[in-house]
Amino acid sequence: GTAKKPTISSVVTASGSTLSTSDYTVTYENNINAGTATVVVSGKGNFAGSTGSVEYTISKRPITLTAGSASKEYDGTPLVSGVVTLTSGSLASGHTRTATTAGSQTAAGSSANIVASYNIYNGDVDVTSNYAVTTVNGTLTVIATNYSVNGKYYTTLADAYAAITE
Repeated sequence: GTAKKPTISSVVTASGSTLSTSDYTVTYENNINAGTATVVVSGKGNFAGSTGSVEYTISKRPITLTAGSASKEYDGTPLVSGVVTLTSGSLASGHTRTATTAGSQTAAGSSANIVASYNIYNGDVDVTSNYAVTTVNGTLTVIATNYSVNGKYYTTLADAYAAITE
């Protein structure tokens, strides 16, 4: 991400005097990634040699990743969906994500399609730890077919009969 620099509204000495911005400099430490950062105020001129610091928290960015849902009629082959969608929140500018799913349904019925893994990158740097990621399962559903004619499946007897008489 980018450096998080909270605004300094005023600097007050131990004796209660408010300093002019020309009397101090401000630096920041550990202020890019989620966690604890520090702002350091260093005196200048008559206040040279005096320093003070305050810690602040950079929160993780919340996002939600949702595994894809899919359905099909039974054909004897596994139903899978590798789709993962960002459904809530957003990535910081310039960040990209990768994600995989784990789920498969062959027989008639339904099962979960889960977000199996994910990573978020800033260029080549993994910044996943700067995000609070919630995952949501998708659903894979195979619909039962009751009639098979010459390797094709039909959901109604009328359709199967029509295929036989063609």
